[in-house]
Amino acid sequence: MANETALTNQYSSLGVTFSGLFYETGANAFPNISAPSAVNFRNSGATTNPFLISFIQPQSQAAFGLRTNNGTSTFEALSNNSVVDTFSIVTGPSAGSNNFYGFTGVTFDAIRVTAANSFATIDNIQFGTATAQSVPEPFSIIGTLVGGTAAFRLRKKLADANKV
Repeated sequence: MANETALTNQYSSLGVTFSGLFYETGANAFPNISAPSAVNFRNSGATTNPFLISFIQPQSQAAFGLRTNNGTSTFEALSNNSVVDTFSIVTGPSAGSNNFYGFTGVTFDAIRVTAANSFATIDNIQFGTATAQSVPEPFSIIGTLVGGTAAFRLRKKLADANKV
């Protein structure tokens, strides 16, 4: 892929699409980020802020490495274009290797990032699909059956004792 190519659906087979990010082939010497990466700016100086990371399926956790200029960045987890969680944090070179940001514990299908002072580089996106329903453990099912049988026998024993 050529440098500064707009990233859209090139990675949809991996479960993710982008809006407002561009392919960057230059060498980046930042923790959790290596070339190639994705940036929200072009060498011409044009930037896209905020930018969007969208997932093909709803997610329950996602994180990525982010490098910005010094300042406060805002992260929003979205579900059907509605904000379900948000936070703001100081980002920039001073974050060092603590530059991995994301969400867990909510279900979302996109992350919108408003980068500090407009410029951002991201890499190493990790995400996990939200579970549709929980399945009980086998021991929970067995425990329910044993408990139900014991309760039925106790009720029958009490009924027989009351007949006398």
